[in-house]
Amino acid sequence: MTSHQAQAEELLSAMKILMDDVASYKSAVALLAVHSAIAYNDAVLERLTGSTYKGQDHSEAARKTKAACGKKRIDASGVQHVEKLVAKKTLYSYSGIVDLSSAQDAAMKATRFADWAYRNVLKRESNYV
Repeated sequence: MTSHQAQAEELLSAMKILMDDVASYKSAVALLAVHSAIAYNDAVLERLTGSTYKGQDHSEAARKTKAACGKKRIDASGVQHVEKLVAKKTLYSYSGIVDLSSAQDAAMKATRFADWAYRNVLKRESNYV
């Protein structure tokens, strides 16, 4: 398991714990969702290409993952979840306003992306998820 996958699992696990009281932890849930998806994307890209994207543009990293999936003939439909989360990253990080619906949606997208990553590219190797 790569360090990116371990980090992703840890972040997703923390997000799931906070979902028990999502109304109290809306911002934390949304941020953990985004960062777990980014880490899962890094793990997927590393597994497919041997390296991760080194830049700060997480949208570009998602595009690289889609392209790598295409080259390996892997269904890339799950990448849409990380793309949508990355598009909200700045809002969740700096607006200070995350409503309940947004937090729940972010958690759903992060979970769906992790599920896609395991189903198509990664192997489950821990008890986090």
